[in-house]
Amino acid sequence: MTRITFLLLVHAFSATHCANILGVTSLISHSHHIWNEKLAEGLLKNGHNITLLSHDKAKIKHWNYTVIHLEGGYENIQELFNFEESFSQPESLDIPNFWKMLGTVCAHDLSTEGLKTLMKYPEDYKFDLIIWDLNAGECLYPLIKRFGNPPVVGVSPFGLQPYISHMMGHHYFNYIPFYGTSYSGRAMSFWDRLTNTFSINYLTYLRINSYLPKMRMLAKDHFGSSLTEPPVEVERNFSLALVNSDAIFNFPEAVAPNIISVGGLHIEPAKSIQKDLRKVFDTTHGVILFSLGSNIQAEFLNKNMMDHFNRCFETLPYTVIMKFNNTHHRKFPKNVITRPWLQINDILGHPKTKLFISHGGALSTQEAMYHGVPIIGMPFFIDQIGNIAKLVERKIAEKLEFDKLSPEHICHKITTVLENSKYYENVQLISKRAKDQQNTPLQRAVFWIEYILRNGDGEHLSSAARDMFTFQTLNFDILVFVAVVIATALALINLSCTIFQKQRIKFKVG
Repeated sequence: MTRITFLLLVHAFSATHCANILGVTSLISHSHHIWNEKLAEGLLKNGHNITLLSHDKAKIKHWNYTVIHLEGGYENIQELFNFEESFSQPESLDIPNFWKMLGTVCAHDLSTEGLKTLMKYPEDYKFDLIIWDLNAGECLYPLIKRFGNPPVVGVSPFGLQPYISHMMGHHYFNYIPFYGTSYSGRAMSFWDRLTNTFSINYLTYLRINSYLPKMRMLAKDHFGSSLTEPPVEVERNFSLALVNSDAIFNFPEAVAPNIISVGGLHIEPAKSIQKDLRKVFDTTHGVILFSLGSNIQAEFLNKNMMDHFNRCFETLPYTVIMKFNNTHHRKFPKNVITRPWLQINDILGHPKTKLFISHGGALSTQEAMYHGVPIIGMPFFIDQIGNIAKLVERKIAEKLEFDKLSPEHICHKITTVLENSKYYENVQLISKRAKDQQNTPLQRAVFWIEYILRNGDGEHLSSAARDMFTFQTLNFDILVFVAVVIATALALINLSCTIFQKQRIKFKVG
């Protein structure tokens, strides 16, 4: 029996017992795949059939779970992305260049055998629902029409980005800092808010008028005009956006009804520590976990930077466990243990873990907050900057300054966090709140996806703002009109007074 025949039989069975769902997750990021696969796992437990289009291969096995692999993506991005530049110029924010990279990756995806496999499905093959990672892959939008225009639920492991807010009809920027800045959520100054407003609106304009048209041209060249609609129109029909954001982890935000907060969806209660580290945890005074995530990795640090950390670590009465693939055969102090792979969530959940040194990625910092571990942040780009700024503001983290990086600076930050009980108490409070919820974020996400399956779409959850310009939703046109009316009235009053005064003078002279 061929694979496609088997899928057709599964689809026939699922018509009455479960839904046939396609997930399109084309952002090249191991962490995004973990988040998206955790969502798939929740849907699989409810009996749904999941097909996932992804740059990552399946990490879980299930009889009705199929990953169609977009091969060669990670090799492609390594050629495009300059890791050395990221380390020499940390905290740089160049969204247009990031979009350029996404366009190149999307062009690569169009030529993959993985996409060809999906396109070979029968012409009348339909999915009951499509889940779309909103952080990339706009040149693949014609897949929605190709499979019968089913309801689409957008997801964002990255969080609630401004353009996602915009596409769902939620316009803000007066009190929520742009994710690429270190502005305070509680006390943005006038100039901060001015810059914030300009940045968000400028990037939204660029996305709609520059980035999306280029993605549409890629789509037209590959899929043809009959399947290719304007991306803005496609996004207007997305039913919901499930975003990895929550007031517990982020700034409180009054979102639109069609934006569902599922922050921390990927987090689980800690399991037992991986076997090769159990003796370490049994014998150590305490553990400091050092991990820079799945894309930026500790082995990319140059020797000088790594030496700064090692000279600090060797003075500490703790064991440092570092995610580090030691292909460069670097030497480390006796109290530093390196592993190419770590169970980050489980290590953070162990009572002997005292501190987390992180790049500030959303998933790992959420795990640290959930398990009540304070953080030393070393952000490099995009959302990492804003993530660490939020943690510092909430007094659960300290930030390493790259221009001051030295053994003394690193150790000062570490001892500040570990010796001041306020950091631990604050993160424990967040941990308590994260665990005190009516249901889990994963349960919420599964509920809302099944809600759309039952009800057809989420149009009734879309506010009128979704079809309005930003200047209308913020009443700029009303304010301008009122200002013009007041100015006109004042001008008329002034003119009347002037005329009256002249007439009075003329009368006196006469």
